[in-house]
Amino acid sequence: MRHAIEALISARNDEFDIEHTRLANRFVDVESEDLKDRVKSLTVKLDCIRGEALNIHCSFFAVAQHEDS
Repeated sequence: MRHAIEALISARNDEFDIEHTRLANRFVDVESEDLKDRVKSLTVKLDCIRGEALNIHCSFFAVAQHEDS
């Protein structure tokens, strides 16, 4: 079970990295200030989601280590 969750978290982190890079690249090419603001907002949201995912990951392993001992 632990390995399946680790694989899922790893895959999600990879997806976030790809999406973050795509948005950052798009931000460079955008001329409109409105679109730049929207891309910035999405980038911040992705960072927040990634932070939440890392918190869940850490919580899971804290519980798993406690149960293993």
